[in-house]
Amino acid sequence: MNFLVWCWSFLVFAADLKVTLWLYIHWATAGACVVLGLPTLLRQRYRLRHPVYLAATTLILAMLLSAVTSPEPAEGAKQALKLVAILFGGMSLFVTHPKFARTAISAAVAAAVVNAALLGGGALFGLPTAYLLAPGRWGTALNWPGSLWRVGAVVFVYSLYRSGAERGRRRWLPLLTLAGSAACIVGDGSRTALALIPIAVLFWLYVIISERRLNHMDEARLLLRLSGTAIATLGLAWFILLRPGVQDESAQGGLARIRRTLPSAPAFSTEGAEGADPARMEMLQAAIAAVVEHPFTGGGIGSTRIDTEFGPMVVHVSYLQVWGDLGPLGAFSFAALALGWLTSARAIMRAARLAPSALERALYYNGVFQLAVFAFAALFHPLSTEWSEWLPYIIGVSLCTAARSSRADTSNEAVWE
Repeated sequence: MNFLVWCWSFLVFAADLKVTLWLYIHWATAGACVVLGLPTLLRQRYRLRHPVYLAATTLILAMLLSAVTSPEPAEGAKQALKLVAILFGGMSLFVTHPKFARTAISAAVAAAVVNAALLGGGALFGLPTAYLLAPGRWGTALNWPGSLWRVGAVVFVYSLYRSGAERGRRRWLPLLTLAGSAACIVGDGSRTALALIPIAVLFWLYVIISERRLNHMDEARLLLRLSGTAIATLGLAWFILLRPGVQDESAQGGLARIRRTLPSAPAFSTEGAEGADPARMEMLQAAIAAVVEHPFTGGGIGSTRIDTEFGPMVVHVSYLQVWGDLGPLGAFSFAALALGWLTSARAIMRAARLAPSALERALYYNGVFQLAVFAFAALFHPLSTEWSEWLPYIIGVSLCTAARSSRADTSNEAVWE
């Protein structure tokens, strides 16, 4: 079963295979894994007492209620069924058996390294493995801009921690993974992804400063982590974004857009925000209009959108989009899914610090970071009902629950209390 989960997870992290090969490739392979692993799955006892299921249930209920009143009820029901499979089928398997979350992390390591190799082939040698698909935004044969950074984010903190905690030859694989994950994040050129780098570094600094009190590392290894990580990340950023031939500001993607946005709205005024990013300002207005028009059940999944030169575009703020699409019940439920873990964040971090091995600590810290990434990315991206967007969240819930359970010595602990 571990092998099936690894292969499927690798395919899920290759998110844009559903564009280049087949729209339902991740769902078809998930179904194939269920069929092949059915004898094992039927023998399992699943952990269904977890607060995340309550939030998931109300979110799906809100989606079904909005489907009844929407112009496309069949589409709403379809998206609700997909979330049932993700948040009950996938979540229950990973929460009950955290070893599958570890297996998925292993697949993410492979995906990050492979994508980095594809990026290198395209950027250095002009091979048809990666292309500059938008100004300052690279894509590979497996992941296009918008999904490439997510692969790197899944293992960034994991590899960051292990690169300093491991000794001898065992350190090379985490360093290679760290370089690959940073290449995916920076190469994507997304503003969301680039903003995550300092957030990840601050999170990591908090981790190592708190761990110094427990003597998990000495001062020399702490300095090695700081200098090595800074050099690797800055070097990759320079190589991909500022190397000769890509120095024009219009080709620097997320960095240039961040520089243009910040000075445009010094007082966070409406005029400044609209001048900095008119599309997102229009999305905000569309979301408010949708909430006013459908105050109770929403207008149906995907209905809160704007018209652009490329066609209709769903509002790229999940919290507002869900409120406009699914009403207040959906908005509250999604917020509970995205942010509920914060109520026990300190306890989870404490349990992670006390884990006996560096590998366990790396996994648990990474689980916390995945939940933080999900909540942060929801500020800039729409709700998805695809495995590629939810698998990192499921991994995070699984690992955080495992951290609490290992600390409490019980299998009934949950992420939230």
